[in-house]
Amino acid sequence: LTSLQKLIRFHSWEAEQALRVMNNTSKDTGYNIETFVLVIDAAGWSMKLATSDAFAFIKGMVSTDADHYPERLGVLFVINAPSMLSFAWRIIQGFLDKVTKEKIHILSSDPVEWKPVLLKYIDEDQIPQMYGGTAMNLTAEDALLSMNPPQKQPQKVEQEEMVHVDSKMEVNTCSSEEERDDRNTA
Repeated sequence: LTSLQKLIRFHSWEAEQALRVMNNTSKDTGYNIETFVLVIDAAGWSMKLATSDAFAFIKGMVSTDADHYPERLGVLFVINAPSMLSFAWRIIQGFLDKVTKEKIHILSSDPVEWKPVLLKYIDEDQIPQMYGGTAMNLTAEDALLSMNPPQKQPQKVEQEEMVHVDSKMEVNTCSSEEERDDRNTA
């Protein structure tokens, strides 16, 4: 795989993790959560990052999302956007359908502008402190770990938990092979 393909696969992995979290949260809260809010901090972005490879990556993400995750994006905010990002946005818009374009909001680097907008969509306790909320700031490693928690290892099946279906299609729980053999001969 090329680096571009690996990045698009990573994007798909992120989307799958978001879907898993949405599903678990839906179960926990009793509310059906179908879409997500995405916030991108564009601080430090410059025109030198607007390369053909970057646009190919964005185009690949858009294509993957349209094919495999249609209508999962609720809204996307780009905060701390420098004014030169508007040039790149004009190009990126060409990859997007009208409905998706309307979900994307490019906001300036002034927190007075973007913080109230974020608070309309995101509870303050879910916004990291570095963005004016009350949630803990996460390192990149913490963020990845939160999306991919350790999986529970399957428990070893003990011999006394063996289940046997006999010729009469009855399910019997046996504590040993001898007991199962005794049941079959009876």
